[in-house]
Amino acid sequence: MKTSDRIRRSMAAQLSIPLLAMATVCGCASSSALQSESPDYVGLYESGHYATAYRSAQAAASDQSARSVDQPSLIAGLSAHAMGHYKDAEMWLTPLVQNQDPEISGRAAAALGLIEKDRKQYDKAASHLSLAATRLEGNEAARAGLHAGDCFALLGRPEAARIQYNLARTAATDESVWKALDERLARAEYTVQLGAYSTLANAERAVMSTSRIARRLGLGDPFITEDVASTGQRVYIVQVGTFRTRNDADQARLRLGPDTIVASVPIE
Repeated sequence: MKTSDRIRRSMAAQLSIPLLAMATVCGCASSSALQSESPDYVGLYESGHYATAYRSAQAAASDQSARSVDQPSLIAGLSAHAMGHYKDAEMWLTPLVQNQDPEISGRAAAALGLIEKDRKQYDKAASHLSLAATRLEGNEAARAGLHAGDCFALLGRPEAARIQYNLARTAATDESVWKALDERLARAEYTVQLGAYSTLANAERAVMSTSRIARRLGLGDPFITEDVASTGQRVYIVQVGTFRTRNDADQARLRLGPDTIVASVPIE
């Protein structure tokens, strides 16, 4: 088996992570015969020895006589990512995003997107993961698209999220990936926000004052969700109803009054 094929399989394992978890996992250990055909850092990375793989790949990438340093740079970046050394991972992976090899480019972009998503930098994460979805194939592309869609949803862009989910649905070949995507596509995407408050007591009073009209309009009882503002302050948001389309949410908003707004429902 060629080294590039083995890296491809190892990287496939990295993106074959639980769909709602972002931790990197290693691939299955290869046989000693196969490992002997590949650079040391590949086998070390595949077997989960990330620190040793990083040092070996770093040395290979620093070899002035090497014809190409793309492969060891990728493994160095992925090993750093697996160890949670995000700054080192970014140093190695960022230059690879524009690599002519779609496998290298896609996996570098996917790892960077996972780092940014973990940091809640959803705009950057969505960009990298969307790119990865176009460079990778099959379930790897589907998982990258799924995570890109989740980032768009968290940014309050449900239309962009739905596009990513639908594209991922066409690429996926695994039933578990289809199921996760179908669950997201079936979720309500909009609600009507009645107000945002700095204290839970004020939010509860708003719920009590709006419950009667909300029930009369057939929207059910208002509910409270928590969020953290850019200043770090906790905010208590009062919302009512869940709607599949923005038009439905707009109709409800008009009936509730001019001080309400339509809000996107983020995907957890």
